[in-house]
Amino acid sequence: MEFIEEHHLSTRQRLELMVEICDAVHHAHQKGVIHRDLKPANVLVEESDTAAGHPKILDFGVARAIRSDVQLVTMHTEVGQLVGTLSYMSPEQVAGRPDELDIRSDVYALGVMLYEMLAKRLPYDLRDRSIPQAGSIIREQEPSRLSSIDTTFRGDIETIVAKALAKEKERRYQSAAELGEDIRRFLCDEPIFARPASRTYQLRKFAKRNKALVGGVVSVFVVLLLGIIGISVALVRATDAERLAVQRSDESLRSAAKATAVRDFLQEMLSSVEPSKALGREVTIRQALDEAAARIDAGSLRGQPEIEADLRTTIGTTYIALGHYSHAEPHLLAALELRRSLHAGDHPDVAAGLDNLALLRNSQGRFAEEEALLRDGLAMRQRLHGDHHVDVASVMQSLAAALRGQHKYDEAEPYYRKALALRRELLGDEHIDVAQTVNSLALLQQNKGDYAAAEPLFREALGLRRKLLGDPHPIVADSLNNLANLLQLRGNSAEAESLLREALEMRRKLLGPDHPQYAQSLNNLALLLYDVGRYTESEPLYRDALALWRRTLPEGHPNIGNAAAGLGMVLTATQRCEEAEPLLRETLAIREATFPVGHWTRFSAMSAVGAALAGQGKHAEAEPLLISGYEGMKDQATAPQKRKRQALERIIQLYDSWNRPELAARWRAESAATGDDAK
Repeated sequence: MEFIEEHHLSTRQRLELMVEICDAVHHAHQKGVIHRDLKPANVLVEESDTAAGHPKILDFGVARAIRSDVQLVTMHTEVGQLVGTLSYMSPEQVAGRPDELDIRSDVYALGVMLYEMLAKRLPYDLRDRSIPQAGSIIREQEPSRLSSIDTTFRGDIETIVAKALAKEKERRYQSAAELGEDIRRFLCDEPIFARPASRTYQLRKFAKRNKALVGGVVSVFVVLLLGIIGISVALVRATDAERLAVQRSDESLRSAAKATAVRDFLQEMLSSVEPSKALGREVTIRQALDEAAARIDAGSLRGQPEIEADLRTTIGTTYIALGHYSHAEPHLLAALELRRSLHAGDHPDVAAGLDNLALLRNSQGRFAEEEALLRDGLAMRQRLHGDHHVDVASVMQSLAAALRGQHKYDEAEPYYRKALALRRELLGDEHIDVAQTVNSLALLQQNKGDYAAAEPLFREALGLRRKLLGDPHPIVADSLNNLANLLQLRGNSAEAESLLREALEMRRKLLGPDHPQYAQSLNNLALLLYDVGRYTESEPLYRDALALWRRTLPEGHPNIGNAAAGLGMVLTATQRCEEAEPLLRETLAIREATFPVGHWTRFSAMSAVGAALAGQGKHAEAEPLLISGYEGMKDQATAPQKRKRQALERIIQLYDSWNRPELAARWRAESAATGDDAK
């Protein structure tokens, strides 16, 4: 609040600041963290180019007393008692029921903060109140309407704040992201999703708070009074409002039942780790998932399609995160079909199901299928939200990645640039989603061979991710890995090796030694060591990466081809060409199946097979592969210069070992003409 007052922020700037706070809290919720003590004192606002500044959330789970008023300070007590700062506590929190706390409790605290930011006072005056009195006020009394403090807040803003401060969790925004999204919609002059509570609901709340007053004739009188207000048009509107209230009441009941069922199922799933049920076993996340999947497959949720879809989605995406792609597939397919059966036509749940299945296809290297799913999802989200929406930007980002995975670089770039422009506009420059798109655009420039354009983008993405996520973090490891690969291509092997080793250790600690991304780090470090001639160090890394990818990825995945190629080249370089040949032929077959005709990686694999044959003395068989491999690469700007030079050197070595000095001299002249010094 001090920042707001010192910088004299306008109402719009205060709302923009709250959007960023919501984004930060939502990010924490996605990591499984419920703050429980959100308040202005736990939000640090950094100076920025914009007047609103950039907020950071502090003291997750641990807050300190910062006020002198004993009733308003942060309290840390035993389970079942108050934990948090009373003025910002939700009704369920002041009731001392920790089992009922979830992310919607943080949403309530955000609502209190938003009220205070706009009204310059708290929703309730709890000064000089005992804790029981204050708790009763929070649980039972409605705060003063914002429009009673300032009439400019009448309408959508008042409605947004009221929804965030709803007593019942089911009537609040269901996430910080939903609250932030409605504020964004207001700022963009778009219709908000929240709607004022119906008269019926307000009457029910009034009756609950005043049981002694509302009874017999009085209650009948109140109902009749509401029924005769207005003329016939008003009656129609009242009927519509009642129908909407009933509909929302039904939806709330369904949401509550759904949440309870999901909670019970997950509690049962996770209870398998308890000693009484584990019976001495060390139960891993994977085993708990397998048991949960088996229960669903056995029909434990038959007749509850919404709950089954949600749980199958959770199980499927968790399998993806653990690198078990084949186990994820049946759950994500089933979840999508269930959601399609529940929702005819366009619906956010169906769009989310398409996104999840597309993520799996990306992990499996099935980029064409991923592209089709994402195009369907993008069209659906544009029909649901229009073109100016964060979800639209996210699907554009994913679609561009799918196109890049198929080497359709010219098609991918416009989607990346649109996604980046949208994210910067809607989220600001310092946002994790902006960092993602900057990183992706850097990868695209690298694929196109424009290393000079790629490097500053990679460094920008790494800097943003370190700042926003901290170390260690899997996404930071991704950025370290990407920058290192580029530096290696640019000849900066020393810095590249340092970054690769940092990424390798980070992934080992965070993901474990059986994760496909750990194999990626092994493979990348092995390639660097191979390129600088450190074959003894490179070989075991390649072997470990190849073995891990064979266990975790489908047959024919491009990464398997990459590791096989690396190991094959190490074996060739150390005169074990007979062992190298089948690995390199496997690489060539994979690349011919997954890379477009004419792509330089096909020719690089062709050259590597030729080198293995030449090393076995099969000169005539090697010759056409070596020459075709070099000729296919030499005029391609996207092919690394190092690979072109290597292919040319192999041809010269072939003719030297074949005792064809005139042909060797011809190719040396080619080397001199291209600026390479192959001897």
